[in-house]
Order: sequence, then structure tokens, then C-alpha cells
Amino acid sequence: MSVAKRRPSKNFTLAALALVAAGGVIAVRGRTGADGIGPGAAGSQTAVSMIGGRARDGAEVMASRPTDDNVFAKITDEYFGYGSEGPVAMTELAALYWCANQAPDIEIGRRALGRLNSLVSTVDLEELGDAIDLTQAAPNRMLRPIASGLLRRIEREPDHPRAAQLLATVCAMTCADRDAAEPSSVFVRAADLIAARHAKRREIGGFIDCLAPQGVSPRWSGGFEDHLQAIQGASPHPEIQCRALFARACIARMTKGAGSESVASLFQQLVDTFDRPQLADLGTSEKELLRLANVALEEPETGVIGKPAPEIVGVDVDGRPRRLSEFRGKVVLLSFWATWCFPCMKFLPVERAIADRLEGKPFAIVGINGDGDDRTVREAIARHEITWTSFRDRLPGENSISSDWDVLGWPTLYLIDHQGIVRERWVERPSENELNLAIDELVRAVN
Repeated sequence: MSVAKRRPSKNFTLAALALVAAGGVIAVRGRTGADGIGPGAAGSQTAVSMIGGRARDGAEVMASRPTDDNVFAKITDEYFGYGSEGPVAMTELAALYWCANQAPDIEIGRRALGRLNSLVSTVDLEELGDAIDLTQAAPNRMLRPIASGLLRRIEREPDHPRAAQLLATVCAMTCADRDAAEPSSVFVRAADLIAARHAKRREIGGFIDCLAPQGVSPRWSGGFEDHLQAIQGASPHPEIQCRALFARACIARMTKGAGSESVASLFQQLVDTFDRPQLADLGTSEKELLRLANVALEEPETGVIGKPAPEIVGVDVDGRPRRLSEFRGKVVLLSFWATWCFPCMKFLPVERAIADRLEGKPFAIVGINGDGDDRTVREAIARHEITWTSFRDRLPGENSISSDWDVLGWPTLYLIDHQGIVRERWVERPSENELNLAIDELVRAVN
């Protein structure tokens, strides 16, 4: 007698993805929970917490690769193949999306991406939206291969209730590098649809964030001023209005210079409109944008580029008192990192290669670590062979170093010359070639 293969339940999907994120291995068959597959309700609640709040563990797994493809295979193989038996299940989409997003450079991630690519042209948009919500994994450029097919699918139902969310997802997948000359055509088409049909929707925040990531607008963002203006005027949501206006100000700062009157006018409009008691329920991200707007107004030449690096007085991760000025005379790469920050952990091999290449030269990497758990940090330092000093970002009762340096997101890198002048700043990861060229130029200038 043949037994039909059951689709994994939503609870099991949550638990399975969370356990993979933490590097765990579980049995994927057998009665271990109330629904006959996977953990019961208590397990799913733990999974929800893990998947939403323990990105650090997933980042550690991805960066260090302590396991091989089998860890992912033990979970995701349970989801492959359902599409050939009938309509694709939301649980399969969730597992495929999560693996393609989190493990793009190993075989199981590549299989998941290929499977997704074959599904997006016919996928049910509601199911895909639910799957993305379930994983709680922000889309990234590793998913770019599926963006074009997904956009064509959305264009067939441009007014679908999930279209706004999925168009913003396409934008996040295809967002060009900061120094690219122009955006991709897929990004432009998705942006046009957002501005024309979905300017009132709350779910379009991901598109706006592409235009001013962490307060720094990419070179190609100037062509989207009209989109942002339309969104700001149409949206009934204060948080979307705030983000759109902040992005407009950042784009103006990039195109016209920090000292421009029009730039100051936009930042002032942001503060006047949103820094009011009746809007106290704005989210943490929007309040941070208001803080940065006030900084921009107080110092028109926003930031520290070309100025002496502010002194850092604190302790390293072992509790020893340290100062940034100890490294005067060397070129310093100041790196804000944390184990919960997936891009930070992925960037560690690049930093380690630079440190090895310039050993014995007037150069040092100095980390600012944002973890609150010293044991976690020390374990990561040992596992990843981090040989350079890292300050603790925050001491009890004191401002964080990241706040003093106006760091909005992680990783952020500053390049400081041997005289203590800040020469470069990168929000997110620069290309390896760009970083090496900038460092080498300053190292050669040391006499």
C-alpha cells in the first residue's frame, strides 16, 4: 500500500528553518509533535523567536561553514519536488526562499534558487507573500536571478494585494551598488509600478530604503526624485512619508552637496513635520532618521570625512582600556561589526586577507563590536581568527561609540590616515578592489 507524502506544516517549517539557522540538525521524519510532523506548538513558538531574533546564529553558520550542505539538505530536501505533484505549497516556497537567501554559495542554496526561478513565472502571489513573511528574511541581491521572472509575474496582476510588497522585494533584489552608473532596468520597471499604482501602500518601504541606505544615497538614485515625491504626497502612513522625505534629502545631498540650501530645506521640512509629540509612535528606524536630519542641520558638512577622527576611549572585548589614538602613525580601517550582522560576518575573510597582506606595514584594523555578549564575541574571534583589536561598542551608562560616530547600520567602515584624518567612509561593504586601492594609497603615503 502506498502512502501519500504529506506536506510539512507551517509550524514545522518555522521550526526547521530556525534550527537550520542555528546550525542544528534534526530528524525530518517521524511523530515528534502534535501534528505528526516536526515539533508541536511549543516548538513552533521557540522557532518563531529563533527565526526572528537569532540572526546572529545564522550569520555565524553562514560565515564559518562549520557544517556542509547536508545540514540544509536535511531540512530543505523535504520541500523539493512538491511542485511536480500539484500546486506548490507555501511551506515549500518558504524553505526555498530562505535557503536561496541565506546560503547562496553552497549547493543546497543554488538548488533552492534554481527551483524558485522555475516557479516564479506561475507562482501564486499570495502564497509567495506569505512565504516571505514566514521566513522573516529580508531579500538581498543574492536573489537577483529570480527578480526578472518575478517582476513579469507581478506585471500580470499589478493590482494584486501582494503586489506592493513583492515589487519592493524585486527592488531589494536588484538594487545596484552605490557606485554603479545607473540602476538596472528591472529596478526601474518595479519602481515605476510602485509610484504609479502603490504609492499609498505601507509595504513599499523596502524600495525607499534602496535610495538612501543608511543615509547614503547611491550615485544612480537621482532619477527617482519624482517617485519619492509622489509617494510622500500620496501615502497616508507617517513612517512612509518620513522615509520618502529623508531619501529625497539624502539624494539632494549627494547631487548638490551637503551645504546646499535645498538640502537644508528638505532636512528642516523633515524635522518640522515629524519631530512632534503627536508623532511619537513613529518606529525606531524613523526616529533614527530624524536624529540624522538634526545632525545634518547642525553640521551642514555632515560627517567626519576630511576631519580628525574623534577620539575613542573605551575597553576592548577583553576589558582592557584602549584608545583609538594608540594607533596614530598607522593607517586604520575602523570596522563596526557584530556577530548578529550577516554582512559583517561575510566580510571577515576580506578583512583577514588585508590584515595578512599588510602585516608589518603601517596599517591596523580596529573593530567596534556591537554584541552585548562577551562570550559570543570571544568565541567568534577565536573561530574566525580575528587578530585585531575590537572595542566594545557600549559601556554601561555611556553613549555607544556607534552613536558618537553616527553609524546607522552595520557594517560601516571608516578609513583613517596615519595623521588621524578620516579619508573614506563606506556604509555596507565596499568592493574588495575599491577597499584595497584606498588602503594601499594611504599606506604608501606614510614616510
